[in-house]
Amino acid sequence: MFCVKYNKASNELLDIQDEIVIDDNTLVDVKYIDGDKPDMTKYKWSPEILNFILRVEPVSYSISKIAFRRRFTFEQQMAVDEFNETFMSLPYLDDNQKRFIRTGLNNYKETSEVNLKDEFVPMLLDLYISLGIITDLDKQRIMEIN
Repeated sequence: MFCVKYNKASNELLDIQDEIVIDDNTLVDVKYIDGDKPDMTKYKWSPEILNFILRVEPVSYSISKIAFRRRFTFEQQMAVDEFNETFMSLPYLDDNQKRFIRTGLNNYKETSEVNLKDEFVPMLLDLYISLGIITDLDKQRIMEIN
């Protein structure tokens, strides 16, 4: 059994949890469903039946560059911009790391979309984590496929 929290007014899905959760918020309702939690890449929340239905549309892993950029907070965007402008002069990066970053940024510049399944994306985010620009939780949010 799993627990689904949704907005009563809009029937918008808010959360899916393994454990039973009691919520006193009047705009939130909770529904308990027998079985395993749905794989959200294959199912979607249906407000009409207050349950999950198989996705008919394909899941897209590509988003526009501006949509990708907006997944970062404004402060993170500024930190990324500063890093991207100065990384070639940073003494703690070796030549191979600088080549990797430069090539990745050039690839980003040449495309109109970001494919979240591209192996470069999590590698770049890991670099930003190591530099303290984002956290692991930020990476999960940024990589989320809708």
